[in-house]
Amino acid sequence: MSVYFKTFRNLLPELITVFSLTLMGIRDTGQLSTAVWLLLGACSLRIVWNSALIVHGFGHVCIIAILDRDLGFINSNNILENRGFTELLKSCVPGHPIFLPWIACETQPWVAAGSINFQTVRFKALGGIAFNAIAILFSLLLCSLFAQSNLGGPSAQLLIGAWFGSHLLVVLSSRSDITAAIAGQASCFYCGNFG
Repeated sequence: MSVYFKTFRNLLPELITVFSLTLMGIRDTGQLSTAVWLLLGACSLRIVWNSALIVHGFGHVCIIAILDRDLGFINSNNILENRGFTELLKSCVPGHPIFLPWIACETQPWVAAGSINFQTVRFKALGGIAFNAIAILFSLLLCSLFAQSNLGGPSAQLLIGAWFGSHLLVVLSSRSDITAAIAGQASCFYCGNFG
């Protein structure tokens, strides 16, 4: 049973891509085959999802570095939320494991809270959510610009929708960040952890 669940988790971006391409009516166009569209869509979706996680981690790291006055806190290990760079790159390849917040994974992304102070922990906890909210506003701006000028096509709409959805999902799955912001207590921020 767990093998099938792991396979489903690993292939979820590809299933979403197939569903999206079907809804948009993209079929064999003659120039690019359906398989190429599927691979491009799945890779794009995985890259957009990982970028939402990186933006979230970068938000935490920036606020922590500013409030603690420690620019040394800004490093790739903290921005990637203690995930390895190779793990991140592998998760962009279709069929490989990818972190999904609502499904228990072997490792959960986390960022140390820095110096623990009741007032600053609240702002640090909301840093990731704030950066994701800015990305959501940016996607809404892009969507309105594309709608007014008739730029892009189904591919651009799919990417903007994926960008919006991934950042929104990261915000909605940041329960531990919201709990830390309300309580003012946390030694680590477990990003994407519902518990």
